Order: sequence, then structure tokens, then C-alpha cells
Amino acid sequence: GGTNYGAAGSYIVDTSKADIADAVDIAIDSSIYVYKKDGTIVQFLNGEPTGFKIYGTPTLGTNTEGKDADQVLLSPIKIVTGSNMNRIYVADKGGNRVVVFDKDGEYLTQYISSTFDDLRDMWVEDGVIYILSGSSIYEIRP
Repeated sequence: GGTNYGAAGSYIVDTSKADIADAVDIAIDSSIYVYKKDGTIVQFLNGEPTGFKIYGTPTLGTNTEGKDADQVLLSPIKIVTGSNMNRIYVADKGGNRVVVFDKDGEYLTQYISSTFDDLRDMWVEDGVIYILSGSSIYEIRP
């Protein structure tokens, strides 16, 4: 016996409305959040972009030339959220940090550490943030 799957179809209704060619990660709750290389997050609901934007992110005093004042994530690698979470967590390798937003895109807090200098992955479970940096795993219990 084989495995039967339905035909694949595009989730995005009109690809001209949102360019996600430089996407680095996605997270899903009732929406799909696409984390892009330039630090922006595009939210889709029912296949349509919502106009979601993050705002209030601290700049770290680094060169963010060419970036919108609120799009200052330097080198994004991971986004985590879910229907059971009221926050969006993003790993910003360029800033050695994890930045936390609410579901409206408002900056809430960040966790910065020089030990995150080789940030590779992140996961969030029951409010605890797990960070893979180099060959070490760290946990943040807010």
C-alpha cells in the first residue's frame, strides 16, 4: 500500500502582493508568519498578507542603514510562535539576541548575551526559551 496525498497548492493567493523569495523561516498559529532575511516579518491570513509589522525594536547602536526604523533585526535565523502562545520569538544572530514581540508586532523584551555569538537555532516550550549557540544549549526562563 502506498501513501496518498492530495495535490499540492499554493497557500498565497496572489504572489505579487508579498515577495517571500528571501524567507529564512516560518511559524504558524492561525496565521503564517514568514521571517525574511532583511529582518521583516510578513503575516498571511487565509493566503493574504495582513500588513503586520514589528515595531519598537531597540537598534543596539549598530549600523542599520537602509532599514526602516522598526525593522532593525540584523541577521534573522528563526521565528517561533503558535496558537498556544501569545508572543512571537525571533532569533537575531547578528544581534546575539532573542527578541520578543506580542501578536500585534509590538516589541516586549529582548535577551542579549555574548554567549549567543554563534546562534544557530531556538525553540520555545511552555514559556522557556531554548537557544543553540555553537555547541551549547542555553535556557532562558523569563
